[in-house]
Amino acid sequence: MEALATALPGAEGWALIPYGATSWFKYGGGGIGGWGSLCGVPNGCVAVLNMINLHGLHGSNVLGYYSETSFPTSAVPDLYEAGGWTLPAGVPVPIPDGEVLAKTVALSPLCHVSISKWCDAAGVNLKATDEQSRGYKNDRCGKICADMAAFTAELINGSTYGYVIPNKTADCQVCHNPGSPAGTPAQNGKMDCAGCHTKEAVIVSPRHPRLM
Repeated sequence: MEALATALPGAEGWALIPYGATSWFKYGGGGIGGWGSLCGVPNGCVAVLNMINLHGLHGSNVLGYYSETSFPTSAVPDLYEAGGWTLPAGVPVPIPDGEVLAKTVALSPLCHVSISKWCDAAGVNLKATDEQSRGYKNDRCGKICADMAAFTAELINGSTYGYVIPNKTADCQVCHNPGSPAGTPAQNGKMDCAGCHTKEAVIVSPRHPRLM
């Protein structure tokens, strides 16, 4: 929010938002107040797009890019190591890309899915740190924040992405859609279904014979 509010034309208007543009969106941290739902990073990005009337054009692309990208990317450490970048006070030096413990594709915009999948792949918990006391999870989330802000800026400047619903999800939506008849759970979304709805991870329902 701070990066985009500073960079967008008419940035002085952001001062009219109570508590400032950055604090206004802190509720999104931890997947909206620590609930692990929508990650606060794409939440902030689409909020900016909505403020400048571009949400309808690019909102799905932001959520799609977040879901489909292998995070953390090397963009932040590459820029830092290239020089000419002064970090704000209190912000630790990014962990070099070669020392990152894992990179994962969330296949979901949910904070819980994104972080838990990464922590499992990296073999760490949320409080783990490296030898310089840099938090692995915080380093990852900070890099994602910077990457997503840059991606959103590219969309605003005319870049295209074109998110496409995964084929398996499209197959599911043939039956499970907003107009589904009784006995077939309706759904209204674009997330990859397989991340949660698999034989290994599924909520058994007596109304769904295929899950019995």
